[in-house]
Amino acid sequence: MTVASRSPGSTPPRSADQPSPHVTCFGMRARRAPTVPARAGQSPEGAVVQSADPLASRPVASALGIAGAWAVTPAVRSDRRGSVTELFTPQVLRECAGFNLMPQQANVFVSRRRALRGIAFAQSPPGQAKLVSCVRGAVLDAVVDLRVGSPTFGRWHLQHLTGREPAALLLAEGLGHACLALADDTTVVYLLSQPHDPAREHTLDPLDPELGIAWPTDIAPVLGTRAPLSLRQALDRQLLPHDAPTPG
Repeated sequence: MTVASRSPGSTPPRSADQPSPHVTCFGMRARRAPTVPARAGQSPEGAVVQSADPLASRPVASALGIAGAWAVTPAVRSDRRGSVTELFTPQVLRECAGFNLMPQQANVFVSRRRALRGIAFAQSPPGQAKLVSCVRGAVLDAVVDLRVGSPTFGRWHLQHLTGREPAALLLAEGLGHACLALADDTTVVYLLSQPHDPAREHTLDPLDPELGIAWPTDIAPVLGTRAPLSLRQALDRQLLPHDAPTPG
């Protein structure tokens, strides 16, 4: 579920009851614009790929207001025993989003309530694309365009993910990511296009006023012990990636 989206210096962010017009909300697909079949290399909003299993729900990928970012609802097969979620299906990502993700590492983060991680990004090249899925609890995810020269540089987008409603974020290289845990033992799975490289991975301050991300005001975040960089510091040190075509 989309919560808010904003560019630096723009009007105040929309509330949770006013989702961004750029995004098809997960819980409102039937009420929004009709979905259309996708072809490889395209990323239409709300693109649908039919699962090979007739008992499975249909996966959906919705383009967000930042190029290279998609909200993905995976296929789910359910019966009286429970359900199976297709967490990662390369064909769906290629046909829905025109995105060829080849994971080189998988990470699992378990967080207490109020834990705020990020904004994480990797220097380019090679950068680091990722598929982010919440499998337990709930998180408020922030996607930030950190690509110098991008028309949406500095814009952020908030997305609510929960373990009860299977959904994920697909993020291209050059996009920053942060998440705020809204429940104890919240578990988030990351599939990464590049293995961990401490020398090329950095963290920006998620509370940087220059970005102005609209985190909930009623939650006092728990931050890590290492001091993060401000957006201005990352720019001055030339650590931020530069705009490049979204991989297909």
